[in-house]
Amino acid sequence: MKKVKRIKRPPRRITPRHRAEEKTLKSKTVVKKVAPNPRREIVTPDGLLNEVAAAKRAGKSPSTLQNRRSLGMPPEHEHRGRFVFYRPEAIDAVWGSKKRQL
Repeated sequence: MKKVKRIKRPPRRITPRHRAEEKTLKSKTVVKKVAPNPRREIVTPDGLLNEVAAAKRAGKSPSTLQNRRSLGMPPEHEHRGRFVFYRPEAIDAVWGSKKRQL
């Protein structure tokens, strides 16, 4: 019986979606960048802050506010449709005004 030489394949690499996706076309490589969905600060005309703006004012991350809200902890929040807003006074009462410096 003859010994068959096995061909080794290179390992398969899986890249996350948020990284650049590469497509190979004949001799050119086209790089398509997929940008993450940025969350913007929103301040309503009546002075309410969305999660991003409130987190920046408190010096915390938006996920901290989400976790505290799910546990029923302060600061108090309001729902407007599917969006959540905080009053600046409620943020200052819990953490004081510690605007994050970048």
